[in-house]
Amino acid sequence: MTPSLIVPPQSLTLSQPRRRIASVHGGFQNPDVYQSNGGTQVSGTDRFSFVLNTDVANLEFVFVNAYSSNGGPLNQNGNALTFHAAMEVINQLYSIPFGSSSGVAISSGGRTGVAIGDGHIAHSLPFGIGGLNLTAGSTQYYRVHKSVSAGQKWPFTNENSFYGWGGGSTTDFVYGTTVVNGSDQTTSYGATAWGPFASTAYAWSAVAVIGEQITPVPVVGIFGDSIVAGNGSQRGLGYIGQACVNAGIAFHNNGMAGASLTNMLKYEPVRPYLARFVDYAVLHMLTNDFGTASITTLAQAQALILEWVKAYGHKTNRVAICTILPRTTSTDSWATQANQTVSSWEAVRIQVNNWLRDKTSTGAVAYLNANQSVTTVLQTIDACPATEVNSNGSALSLDGNGQQTGGTGGFWKTTGANSYTTDGIHPGTTPVTAMAALIQAQCAAQFVLF
Repeated sequence: MTPSLIVPPQSLTLSQPRRRIASVHGGFQNPDVYQSNGGTQVSGTDRFSFVLNTDVANLEFVFVNAYSSNGGPLNQNGNALTFHAAMEVINQLYSIPFGSSSGVAISSGGRTGVAIGDGHIAHSLPFGIGGLNLTAGSTQYYRVHKSVSAGQKWPFTNENSFYGWGGGSTTDFVYGTTVVNGSDQTTSYGATAWGPFASTAYAWSAVAVIGEQITPVPVVGIFGDSIVAGNGSQRGLGYIGQACVNAGIAFHNNGMAGASLTNMLKYEPVRPYLARFVDYAVLHMLTNDFGTASITTLAQAQALILEWVKAYGHKTNRVAICTILPRTTSTDSWATQANQTVSSWEAVRIQVNNWLRDKTSTGAVAYLNANQSVTTVLQTIDACPATEVNSNGSALSLDGNGQQTGGTGGFWKTTGANSYTTDGIHPGTTPVTAMAALIQAQCAAQFVLF
């Protein structure tokens, strides 16, 4: 009898590859509205570097043809963006493949490119080639040439910040220093028409690089506003990123200045898309919702946080929610608590934080897990005790269930003449260090990152 070639399903041991964000490079965290000028600046090539967080195979690149309006609605450019991307491998260039599903296929000089429609996300096909060494800690390089018609524009989706553009070069008319001809440097490896970026420069890069993990490591996705984006301390890092760095944990920072949870859920498709490719999605938000009065009650906050869990949670990830830091004004540059004034919404902030900290059946973790089956909410991450004090400067006091008495807390800590903030909103370097250490200790018991 001829042996059957059909393998019984129960004998299969193959599993889906772990596709995870493979580098800190990118992130969707613009501080303001930036676009090319649509005049002289209608083409150009940029070169970027990124460092791999573990051994991977088959890289994928995610691009977006849109920009942030200070954390508000995701603004579309109103025109298609034609681009060609290439990886550098052993002094050669190899095209990064994009399928027709990510845009209209075009042909230019015998090579393949992509035109992204207005506001579209383009996700490349897996890229792999002999000689490409994708080991943990290795530095990779890719180039992007983009062009639009006269009068049209492209977005800037990355800033020269913590993520770094090591070895970056450009032909950009505005942001180049020596070569400003907008030429295409994705077809020939030689640097015949290359120049460095200006000291302050913006460019259109991939918002994320994804890879199939060979050596599995957890990846943290950081989602939120300018506080987790690192404004006030180190851009692109923030206190959650600092905790990840301290613990040697891979992460991707998607904090965006000015962002609110209301707008994040209403308008923004990019970050929930990226949440598919992380093991842990961590949310720090609501300060701007309170400030704009889009949230004025505990019930509204609970509903929006639940909506976020459903949008960002997946069967393959876990989520955690962070408490909300104080927000004050000051007449002495935050040198003392006596001259700080708490926000009009301080009482609601305390209510929300108490709900987040509540470990009983009425608390946030129990409520969020009971009202959705998409993912698991692991815990609340509470950095407030590292930064927040009472009006007399004494330490924030919480009861055994993490509950804060109304009218206490709400003020930024000071250390001698040094304030923990310079604007009443964003923590500086000193508090970020303290916050990172505090949340590492909190997460050690059940949040498997640390």
